[in-house]
Amino acid sequence: MDTGLFHLGYWVINYFFFFYGVVLTSIYFFGVILSNRAVKRNKRRSHFLKVNDIVGATDIPSVTLVAPAYNEGLTIVENVKSLLSIQYPFYDLIIVNDGSKDNSMELLIDKYSLELFDSKFFTQSIPQATVHTIYKSNTSKYKNLTGIDKNHQSRADD
Repeated sequence: MDTGLFHLGYWVINYFFFFYGVVLTSIYFFGVILSNRAVKRNKRRSHFLKVNDIVGATDIPSVTLVAPAYNEGLTIVENVKSLLSIQYPFYDLIIVNDGSKDNSMELLIDKYSLELFDSKFFTQSIPQATVHTIYKSNTSKYKNLTGIDKNHQSRADD
């Protein structure tokens, strides 16, 4: 075998892979630049998503979040804390304890200072499992938190 031809082939392969690497790196770099420009353009266009505008607004509707809980004693305090940290000015959070066999409701009562709430204002009967008690927090920090303790029923009842 001719060693000159071997060396020529060796250098051709080396240069091919070198240029292949340079071209591939250039394509990736160009992709990063285009992606960065697209992200900046989308941030400018999505000015309506500014959280500070929503938090300070007074003309937005109120919403109610209903979260079912069944035997959630290990995570219920953290889950409710996460739901209470929502940055929306007008919302209520209702935790429906669906007849848990663990200490879910007791943990909520202790952590969020829930007290019995008079529920005589309900005028319309809704088919549901028997509601034992309704709790509201007595602290201003958790004023939008309500806890409902009821018998266990199917998921559709929550």
